[in-house]
Amino acid sequence: MRRRLFLTVFWLLPLACAEHQRLPPGTDLEVAEADHAPEDAGVSDMPKASDKELASAWEPEKPPPPAARPADAPAPDEQAVERSLSAQAEAEARAKLKDLLVGGKRALGAKNLEDARTISVGALEVAEDLSPPEQAQAVELSFKVALAEADVAAAVKAAERWLKTCGPDKVDACRGKALAALKSVGKIKGASVATLTEKIKTVRDADTCVQQSEAKRAALPCLDAALGVYRRQKDKLMVSRVVWVKLVAGLADRWRAGEVEGLLKKVEAECTEVRCTAIRRKALKTTATMAMASGDAEGAAAAALKEMRLGAAVLPADKRPYARPPDIDKVCAAYDAKSGAGACRKLEKKLNGEWLFRDFSAGKGAAAGFPSDKVKSVNDHFNCLLQECLTLEADRLTPPDTVTYDVQWSVLNDGRVGEVRLGRKDQEEGPMLQCLRKQFVLWRYPKYAGELQHVAQRFTVSAHERRTR
Repeated sequence: MRRRLFLTVFWLLPLACAEHQRLPPGTDLEVAEADHAPEDAGVSDMPKASDKELASAWEPEKPPPPAARPADAPAPDEQAVERSLSAQAEAEARAKLKDLLVGGKRALGAKNLEDARTISVGALEVAEDLSPPEQAQAVELSFKVALAEADVAAAVKAAERWLKTCGPDKVDACRGKALAALKSVGKIKGASVATLTEKIKTVRDADTCVQQSEAKRAALPCLDAALGVYRRQKDKLMVSRVVWVKLVAGLADRWRAGEVEGLLKKVEAECTEVRCTAIRRKALKTTATMAMASGDAEGAAAAALKEMRLGAAVLPADKRPYARPPDIDKVCAAYDAKSGAGACRKLEKKLNGEWLFRDFSAGKGAAAGFPSDKVKSVNDHFNCLLQECLTLEADRLTPPDTVTYDVQWSVLNDGRVGEVRLGRKDQEEGPMLQCLRKQFVLWRYPKYAGELQHVAQRFTVSAHERRTR
């Protein structure tokens, strides 16, 4: 039989989640590094299909049957299934897009324009819920189809749409590629070269102005004209970029320092599209730094938590729950010190609707034996998930009732939580255990080698008082 190690801690409600880790790096107010052109889509690893099969490749498919669950793995629950399906759907969409892009290129090479057009429509549909760079790849395919069909209007429309898919990174390279595509429309018979030339010059002049303003960290006189161009084109990212340039110039000019707070709010609110994530994060980081410097712990925490959430949003679905950066800890520690233990976690749930965590199992190696010294830090880090279950239980009880739960769970070698049990059989079918199992799905301990280990904690929950009118 395997040795069972129980690490027992006794906790009482209310519980708290406090963060005390590394200090954050300084806020970077520099403009982004020079962009470079994105690479073309690689060759698909999927089996080759005919173009007609590819044309319908984005149609929904039945999900594969679930894999067999190990004996000590967490019981499946609704929340975990939703996360798994979200990650799976995202991965499937990405694979389909890759295959459609290859199929579209092949159809164009074979001059099968009808198939190429159908595939490009499917690629646009699949890319709609993916990242902006993937949307840009789908738009590029639709542009090439329009160009091959000598459809001036469709080609111009695709090139203009291409401009509005650029971001959140490598914006200048993407816009340069889209403008070059727009210029190539002039080769189509019947296209108005003069009109295209003027359109391209207007955008390039505006883009050049923004790039020069960023390099000099100054609001050049041409910036207002550039802002007008972007507003007419309804390009929210570029509008936000102009506002950001003015903000940086304001930080460098003590006479304009009073404008900074308003500009920060404007940058963050101007564009909520995913492609604006990078510039919104810059604004929020700056807001957090300025709030910390002025002693506004809550304002600093709010901005830092929003920035953290934006960073998570651009990650693959299965990585998002573990997108909590070390930088957040100093800000949260300051806010907790001022407003009480767990205040930052409460604010995080209020602002973002969920909590983000660190993955303590990340890394290549595994410790020799169960790292018991890390158990408390992991438990404290994820404790707010248990507190949510305990709070719900306190709401269900009738005053002055109390109930004690001896919660036991196994920790698998990969750091995940396995079987979750309660100390009494009469509690095994109740809502408390169901809630706990859902929450433990997210927990990640450090990896270890050796015998399966177990943790136990006792919780005593008291009923919440009912207010009477």
